[in-house]
Amino acid sequence: MKKRISLTVGMVWLTLSLVLAQKNITGTVTNDIGEPLIGASVVFKGTTKGAITDVEGKYAVEVLDNATILVFSFTGYGTREVNIGNSAVLDIKLTEGIGLNEVVVVGYGTQQKRSITGNVGSVKGEDIASMPVQSFDQALQGRVAGVNVNIPNGVLNNQPVFRIRGISSINLNSTPLIVIDGVPTFSGNLSQNSAANNPLSSINPNDIESIEILKDASAAAIYGSRASAGVVLITTKRGKKGKTKVSYDGWGSWTEPTRLPKLLNSNQYIEVKNEAAKNAGLPPQYFLDTLNGQPVDTRWYDYAYRTGFSHNHGLNFSGGNDNTNYFVSLGFTNQEGMIIRNDFNRKSARLNIDHKVGRHLKLGGSLGYTNSLNAAPNTGSLPGQAFNTSGLGRLPMVSSPVVSPFLADGSYNISTNNQLGRGKNLSQVGFTNPAPLIDNNTFTSESNQIQSNIFAQIDLFKGLNFRTQYGLDNVFVENITFQSPIHGDGFPGGLATNSTVKNNRWTWQNVLTYDLAVNEKNNFNLLLGNEQQRTFVSGWGASRTQISDPFFTNIQGNFTTIVPVGNFISENYLLSYFGRLNYDWDRKFLFTVNARQDEYSAFAPGQKKVFFGAHRVASHLRNLGFGKIRASPLRSIF
Repeated sequence: MKKRISLTVGMVWLTLSLVLAQKNITGTVTNDIGEPLIGASVVFKGTTKGAITDVEGKYAVEVLDNATILVFSFTGYGTREVNIGNSAVLDIKLTEGIGLNEVVVVGYGTQQKRSITGNVGSVKGEDIASMPVQSFDQALQGRVAGVNVNIPNGVLNNQPVFRIRGISSINLNSTPLIVIDGVPTFSGNLSQNSAANNPLSSINPNDIESIEILKDASAAAIYGSRASAGVVLITTKRGKKGKTKVSYDGWGSWTEPTRLPKLLNSNQYIEVKNEAAKNAGLPPQYFLDTLNGQPVDTRWYDYAYRTGFSHNHGLNFSGGNDNTNYFVSLGFTNQEGMIIRNDFNRKSARLNIDHKVGRHLKLGGSLGYTNSLNAAPNTGSLPGQAFNTSGLGRLPMVSSPVVSPFLADGSYNISTNNQLGRGKNLSQVGFTNPAPLIDNNTFTSESNQIQSNIFAQIDLFKGLNFRTQYGLDNVFVENITFQSPIHGDGFPGGLATNSTVKNNRWTWQNVLTYDLAVNEKNNFNLLLGNEQQRTFVSGWGASRTQISDPFFTNIQGNFTTIVPVGNFISENYLLSYFGRLNYDWDRKFLFTVNARQDEYSAFAPGQKKVFFGAHRVASHLRNLGFGKIRASPLRSIF
């Protein structure tokens, strides 16, 4: 009886401990006058986990491990960060209008949020700086409404599927135009082998001040033909007046595969396979074996997957005086993927400087350099690799546990027909052996990128200023492939391929802006500009087969045959004229017109010139007296 009572008390205590460990926080989010805010965001800082308030402004969240701060936000209201502490209930009031006074970057300029009629999403750089990603676009997942970012597989630095408001083309890339400090940059996968190389990883997330996403036609029209899939504007950090500030940011993380299918062990495999053979009228095909006195029961996951460690470090210096401001940053990251020999390494440096010459002239520029090295085995996960029999992501699931990757003498267990060795078994036990593929094959893609711009801005007279900017984006990529003749896709003669690609682009922009206020109620902003862009891309490469000596592991070795690969050259030129007019009447009604003409060398003959235009009207409902309407303060009329 005493044992039963003790057991019951123990179970009650264990249940109570588990319930108490799962801490929940509830509450209500309201505005200054106590009205509930419907659809307010409640998330744990540094994550996308949280909840949305219901029609009564109420929410409930389960506290994450190590979470200490909840972030409350709602369109048109200031954001609040609240320490969780031991609280079980957090009722929060948000202050209206703070977010609308914020200045955000738009096409070829800046505007206050309250003056924007188009659909623009904003993300602060600090929100993504500590995310364990290779490129900033991966960190945008789930942060902006209407923006879908999906990472298709676990290969490091693989380009995510980045779509703004759905698919914009049935046969072309839906990746939006990426503009860094006013200079359009390259996107897509620059690699030509199994090592993915996303050029957007060249910018260190620690260097980003803000990201604006132009989502609709009204906001993106000023970028013309390049904006069919939307526009992403990235602003890097600038120095501010004051003493030199030194800042260090760093993080570390571990990556491992999850939800791997549970596979059969040797005994189970033999039982199932031999039963299938019996049903087919065949004798037993698979048998238990030993290696160095130990039964063979291979867990192939251990030869393909791993727990990878990643770390990132950023050091920056910023400061300035009345005339000159500067920002200098250094960055280093080394990341290990969950697939063995899948690595990403980046070294970056950036200098941003601004200088005032007198009262009316401002000069400045940016210079960024990045070296990125991507390495990966053939995972079978990238485009064009589907169902690849030598794909390392698939091999552990199709290889039999009754054979080992190595023989008793330490050599590879491979057969003469380029398959995994059968041992004493009578039927096929797999496709290729992952061990020699990992040990001997090489796939790397290294890029060196320089992004820079210089500008001059002069105030001609009150309200009128002119800005000219010249920018460069040069990317040099070297892709190296070696496939050993011992086993796998390089069998029997071996294969070595080297290719280089040069991506060169310059952009020159000239923009005239005029601000005019009449009677304090009528506010005009007029922008006129011209842009020219030249893009030149060339590639060269060679592939060699039939290696003469297994000692050689690169293209410089002695091979029998050589053929050219990846040889191409392309060039295009863009000449554009654009304009934008914003009208604000008493902060109640807003009107915007955008227009642009693109003359592009890549367009079809006779259709080189294309005109783009958009207009939009909006109103501030609260400024019109609709104070009790619970909606976004900025509501589009059409």
